[in-house]
Amino acid sequence: MIEIKHINLTAYDDVENLDRFNENSFINYCNKKLSGCTKHINFINKYIINNQWNGRVLEIGSGNSKLLYRLEKENLITNGGYGYEISKSRFNFAEKLKDYVNSKKVVNYNEDFLSSNLVHKELDLIIAVDIVLQLISPLKRNAESLLLKKIYKMLKKGGYFLIELWDFINILKLINLAENKELKIWEQFPKSDPFKYGLYNITLDKQKNIVWEKTFIERKNKNKSYFCNILKPYSKNIIKELLRINKFKNVNIFNRWSDNEKQVLGEYIVLARK
Repeated sequence: MIEIKHINLTAYDDVENLDRFNENSFINYCNKKLSGCTKHINFINKYIINNQWNGRVLEIGSGNSKLLYRLEKENLITNGGYGYEISKSRFNFAEKLKDYVNSKKVVNYNEDFLSSNLVHKELDLIIAVDIVLQLISPLKRNAESLLLKKIYKMLKKGGYFLIELWDFINILKLINLAENKELKIWEQFPKSDPFKYGLYNITLDKQKNIVWEKTFIERKNKNKSYFCNILKPYSKNIIKELLRINKFKNVNIFNRWSDNEKQVLGEYIVLARK
């Protein structure tokens, strides 16, 4: 019997495909992505680093591992950095970027963190930015609980769990107002990106999860790339209660990464401690 994978496990199969980059575009793209991690570094330095820091970090849904490499460059990863990414194309990209930045401390895994048998202990920090939690929760009925229990077990006492989420309040309102409950929007990407436009079709499924269909149009040859995400919306109150139930303490909510950064509508950051 052929196993049918959940759409969230295959959605990023073609993202950051190295075939779409030449040497110059790869370097420009990577430099932009690496510089975009400064807000994360500043936040971690301000709220997480303390005299018990041992330099062990794991990221779930690490993508091209840019944040892990920046943490290593800032000497915040010294005793192990681990990145889990299900997309083969993004894993390959991360490995090439690893050579570009000459990373020595980060190990990338092309695996689903939730189902992986690998065990990491005494971690100082586990990161789930770019709405990773909202992608994992719809995978199966108990995915949310399994993930949080696994994260809690791997953290050292006093270790941190850092999450980036979207409440999608405005998206949900627009869907309810849209004809046939179907919202259509588009986005234009910066010139460093191989894709020029993103076209999005957004609806709700029976569980009130957001079904976000995305079509990307390449800058050079106008070819299209398609994928779909199913996302679970979390309000601030719901995520705080969920973390409390799963034994996390000192749960703090931030509306942006830094005081100097413009607040992005719907985005918020959660920091919890074991």
